[in-house]
Amino acid sequence: MTDDFKYKNLDHYPTITGEIKPSRNGIPFSIRFDTATDVSYSFYNFSKAFFQAADVIVTRMLDKCQIDELDQYFFPVFFLYRHSIELFLKSIACTQITNKTDRSIFFKDTFHDPESILKYIVDNTTLSPPDDELQWLLEYFHNIANFDKASDSFRYPYHIKKEKDLWGNQTYIFTRVFEKQTHIDLIAEANKMIAAYEILENWYNSITNNKTISGSKEYDQCTSTFLDEGGNYYEQSVVGYEFHHDDFHAHCSGYLECANYLKQYMIDECANGNLISHMFYPMCYLYRNDVELLLKAIVFEFSGLPLQKRCEIVYENKHKVSKLFSFVEDEIMPLYSILKSDHFIVNAKRYCEQLHNFDSDSSKFRYPVDKNCCPYQNNIRYYNFVELGVFLESLCNAIDGIHGEIGQRAEYIAEMEAEYSGY
Repeated sequence: MTDDFKYKNLDHYPTITGEIKPSRNGIPFSIRFDTATDVSYSFYNFSKAFFQAADVIVTRMLDKCQIDELDQYFFPVFFLYRHSIELFLKSIACTQITNKTDRSIFFKDTFHDPESILKYIVDNTTLSPPDDELQWLLEYFHNIANFDKASDSFRYPYHIKKEKDLWGNQTYIFTRVFEKQTHIDLIAEANKMIAAYEILENWYNSITNNKTISGSKEYDQCTSTFLDEGGNYYEQSVVGYEFHHDDFHAHCSGYLECANYLKQYMIDECANGNLISHMFYPMCYLYRNDVELLLKAIVFEFSGLPLQKRCEIVYENKHKVSKLFSFVEDEIMPLYSILKSDHFIVNAKRYCEQLHNFDSDSSKFRYPVDKNCCPYQNNIRYYNFVELGVFLESLCNAIDGIHGEIGQRAEYIAEMEAEYSGY
């Protein structure tokens, strides 16, 4: 595999003809989109894909020992690991909860929290896991919940909460996920995720094969704490910085480069006769989240609005990339004399609208079904993962280009204002 995956392919930018479209079965790189005919098995396949994607990238990080990768890839990798655990728990739950209405209630009651999901399984099903494994998982998931209950601490550099102040006025509370520089022991934390996954895999296999749960071995060598500091220099991820002039950089770079790496990994596996079809989903999600991150970075860094207003725009639009792009186009680009009629902008907007129409709530690449237990894809369709990957990469490159151009013009304006301030 080549090592230049992180560098942008200058051919990958939005074109006037590019689109998200189905492919034909049987052609190279063609993958069938999951239709969730067996919901539990679909969750299992999604979980396996996200876990394998995290493992592939962690192996890359530890083999290359590049400081920027260790620090930046930490965010997408631990989202992938953490999400694989959530998916696996939901797969196990769906083997026990078979009614669609009951499944919908379960999804809405537990959301993204592994601790709540596990407690729901214990309280509402007949699953009887070994006490020691259950206790370790409950403690571990509790510690994860204390840091990342909503599954957003590795996706964004901040938390935004909507609250009422003492006078009943709407206010937005803005906090950074990592307020100080933190040295995470990458190997120790990855091993805990692997241990948790092994336990759940044994539980799942015992259910689907109707066998007694076999004992897991990895977890008893791991603590149940979360995000321990320490580790050797080239086996740790340093996150959080004293100065926050560029909160989004590590996340944006990490998500894009990891998506590029997964795309190339899948291409290489196909060349070797191995098609890891479900890894298509984490690859696409990483690209999609990068699009969202880049747009929110522009809003926070260049809008010039008060922090409360910026928080409102980001909070109210959340995953709506098309609306975020429209705000950037209408309210921010004019401040820097960037014309919305420019072909580059027109094509980027068209790509953004297509992505929004395909995946409006940032869930289609994360889950096989929605909160009502309805499949995201009802009809059998195939997609060329290379073509879709290039489409998403092109959109990322375009928005990153807009971000960079605005940044350069903002610097020029600041320099001119400083130069002429004395006149």
